[in-house]
Amino acid sequence: MTTEYASLEEVIKERDFVRILENNVQKFFRIYHFLRDKGVDEISKRSWSHLLEEAHELESFLDDYNARNNRTYSYLTELVASIRNLTLAAHTLRHILNRYFKYHLGDDVAQLAAFQNGARDALSFCSASVKALFEEAYRECSTLGVRIEADTVVDENWFTDRIPKRYLPHNVDEGVVSDEDQRIAELASKYVRVAEEMARIPANPSDDYESLKDFVARYVTEELARARQAQIHSIQSKYDTYVKNTVLETRHEELKTFRGHVSMALHLLEVTTFLVHFYERHENDIRFEDTKLKIARKVDKRTLLQVTLRFAFAQARRYLARGRSIAEAVVKQYTQVIRADLDLPEGIYLHARPASLIVAVINHFGTPVTMQMGEARCDANSIIQVLMLAGQNSKARQVTFHGDEKPLKDLRLLFESGLGEQGLEKLPSALDYLKQFGI
Repeated sequence: MTTEYASLEEVIKERDFVRILENNVQKFFRIYHFLRDKGVDEISKRSWSHLLEEAHELESFLDDYNARNNRTYSYLTELVASIRNLTLAAHTLRHILNRYFKYHLGDDVAQLAAFQNGARDALSFCSASVKALFEEAYRECSTLGVRIEADTVVDENWFTDRIPKRYLPHNVDEGVVSDEDQRIAELASKYVRVAEEMARIPANPSDDYESLKDFVARYVTEELARARQAQIHSIQSKYDTYVKNTVLETRHEELKTFRGHVSMALHLLEVTTFLVHFYERHENDIRFEDTKLKIARKVDKRTLLQVTLRFAFAQARRYLARGRSIAEAVVKQYTQVIRADLDLPEGIYLHARPASLIVAVINHFGTPVTMQMGEARCDANSIIQVLMLAGQNSKARQVTFHGDEKPLKDLRLLFESGLGEQGLEKLPSALDYLKQFGI
């Protein structure tokens, strides 16, 4: 006996989808009707937030109906996705401009003017691009037979930012968190490492399109931008968890300045990621060439890359570099640097296993530690550098570490316990965190 099962997916006719779509685009275009004649400084962060929400809802609705893979509706779907993506960048830029003076960045008058002018220019580009894409989406709906309601009066207060002129006293002071100094030193050390990585990237290219394209392909792909953004986001998130609103932060202004540089770098890297995503999507990832060309006519890719590299990415690098000296000073202030001369146990050499445990101890605490054998030194948080140093000094029986007392205390325990060569279960309980590595 044969049993026939009905398909779980029902195919809807393209002409029947028009009325369904019509019911779902009205709020999206209502916001546009409100924003289209406003200048860039008149569009608030809340306005961008509402547009972002509606663009996300409409894009999700179209994806639910598989519109992205339908020739009739794919262009409209891509227009909505493009509006959402550029709105993300505009929303973050408006947030930066609104919050700038709360970041304690210490820019002089010229630096402040250069940054704010650059941010407004970037915001103007995003705003103009969003409006151009909206006009195209409006025309596309007309072509599809989708009726858009006439302008509807909206409550302007719904789109007005509430930026306070006065603030409640800062008196929460949650108390001293356990190992507060250690947390601060760890976060500042991680910041320094990110800033060092960014400093190794060459200076931004010239304005010609081919140079801009090549620079993005080498140094600022979406994957790389998201990775750097994630590193800085992790630092900010942990700072807010362990340091923000503590007694220590209240009493030490340099911590707020450090946090401000973290936030500014994070938001600028977010803008970089949003814009590079838009560029890569329309350079490589659109199914139909016609759709790619239509979007390119509305958003100039050369200007897009100029805004991305010469403002967002360049300013992220600048603030990271500026914050590096602050972070280095924070590391010194919140660490107790000592020296530990440790002897290798009889018959034990620094091959991969014990070297990995040394690096694991250093990375557990996060603060910088240097390792010395003979006259040579290396950064002890790098397994490659540790192994190279050990290989070049294979006959040395003493290792010297310089760094914070906490990781050096655990390194002493590790050496006294035979560097794990008798098995991790033989290590003292203070080193239990090493067991997760199964080295």
